[in-house]
Amino acid sequence: MRMFVQSGGYGKTPVVGMGIDELRWQKPVRPGDTLTVEREVVEVTRSRTRPDRGMIRTRVQVRNQDGDVVMTLYTLGRVPARQTGIAGSAA
Repeated sequence: MRMFVQSGGYGKTPVVGMGIDELRWQKPVRPGDTLTVEREVVEVTRSRTRPDRGMIRTRVQVRNQDGDVVMTLYTLGRVPARQTGIAGSAA
């Protein structure tokens, strides 16, 4: 979690973690392993009651130095939302 916050994946936008789902350890991680984290946004939902914020769901995959997937999970976080654009589309 510290790595996610330090990486600044959302720039200066604060992220409030709301949960982790489907956490799976696929292979052991050992001292000295080099890990690479890949995050993919899979869903974005604007709050109906507070349109200045929304929810973002990401799929996370962690690979070791050999390219093997060692961990997978989904995260859910609350983030500030941009103002709606022309014709009410979300930006």
